[in-house]
Amino acid sequence: MTAEFPQPGNPAPVVRRPVKPTDRLIRRLGVPLIAGYIRTLAATQRLRIEGLAYFEAAKASGRPIVFAFWHEDLFNIEIVNLRAGPEGRVAVMISRSRDGEILTQVMERLGLKAVRGSSSRGAVGGLVELKHWLAMPPDPHPHCAALALDGPRGPRRVGKPGAALLARRAGAMVVTLGFDPRPRITFNSWDRTRLPWPFSRFVVRAALLDTRDWGEDDTANLALVTAHLEPAEPADESRGSRSRG
Repeated sequence: MTAEFPQPGNPAPVVRRPVKPTDRLIRRLGVPLIAGYIRTLAATQRLRIEGLAYFEAAKASGRPIVFAFWHEDLFNIEIVNLRAGPEGRVAVMISRSRDGEILTQVMERLGLKAVRGSSSRGAVGGLVELKHWLAMPPDPHPHCAALALDGPRGPRRVGKPGAALLARRAGAMVVTLGFDPRPRITFNSWDRTRLPWPFSRFVVRAALLDTRDWGEDDTANLALVTAHLEPAEPADESRGSRSRG
């Protein structure tokens, strides 16, 4: 099935929620603490990228890059970007929820460009903004995007064809990133977000797909991408992990 790229109409009105004192406190204190902790984690990981040649080939291609992953590894994408990311700035779509506002500030502190969108509000605007971002001339490096295929609200590990459509229309190189940090923390969120402990063995499995080889069936294209992200262990991820609510 060929997906159609969404056309923005009149933008949805922005709903201004009252800012609670706890929100102000989290933004003032929590955001720098979270960003600092992610930087510390990145610096201490024993990083190994399997498929490093594919990763480097994409960065050397001079074309836009779309990094594809599952939403549970959103923080792990930040770690890889800090340690071995491309020269061009990476944009990532973040939910328009209140938690997404905090995550946006964390991402910006870590050097990523946050684009707001969700499956219920702003998805069209988010995809269109990412499309324009990837089409911008290099400055001097090509622009990149990191897309959680099942984000920002799931269902877990069920990809959406809009990501494949975006990559195809941008003529991008797609790098799939699968993560296996051990030991790690696994949270009881909808996506089972996972983070490594300091000094973990942080394995990243990369594969490369060239969208110039794709047809126009973006459901089939999405299947090509998600085939490289199939979990190597049961979904409960009980081995080598700890859970926190």
